[in-house]
Formats: sequence, structure tokens, C-alpha cells
Amino acid sequence: MKYLRIKNTQNMNAYLEGTFNLVQLEKELSNPSPPFFFFYLDNEATGYVKVNTGGDAQSEEMGEETLEIESVYIKTKYQKQGLRNRLLNKSIEWHWKMW
Repeated sequence: MKYLRIKNTQNMNAYLEGTFNLVQLEKELSNPSPPFFFFYLDNEATGYVKVNTGGDAQSEEMGEETLEIESVYIKTKYQKQGLRNRLLNKSIEWHWKMW
């Protein structure tokens, strides 16, 4: 497993700007695999989960039948309402339907 060592605010800002920017997000969303699952309440996107399955998308080679949860994000005002669990369950259900 890879971990980024962040020693100061400057390193953290560089990491965030390189990882969480519009160009990177558009690149990831335009790739049909791996999927994102979004959660909406009252027509507002409240969170999402990004999953990886076997092949090139996983951070480590783990086999075709594996599921990796890469990231889960819930807007602050919607946290602690069970949305994370619902997104994770949706990801697992989707994965099992594939197998």
C-alpha cells in the first residue's frame, strides 16, 4: 500500500491541487470503469463513492473478483445520517451482480 508523507501545509496543498482539481475529476468521470455512485437528496448531490474492480483501476493487483473502495465523500451537512453506509452497500450490491 502506498502512503503519501505530508510534512507541511505546502506539501498538503500541492497534493490536493494535483489530486482534486477539475481536470482530474473530468478525466476520472469520463472513464466508464471504475464507476462512481452518487447519492442525491432533494435533487442535491450529497455524496459519492468511487470503486475499483479487478484490472488496471485498482491501486494494487488483487484479482478480477475483488472490490476496492477508493474514496467516499459526504457533504458535511449530510454526515452522520447513514449515507456512507448506503453508498458502500450499493457498491457491494453492484459488485456481486457482476459476479
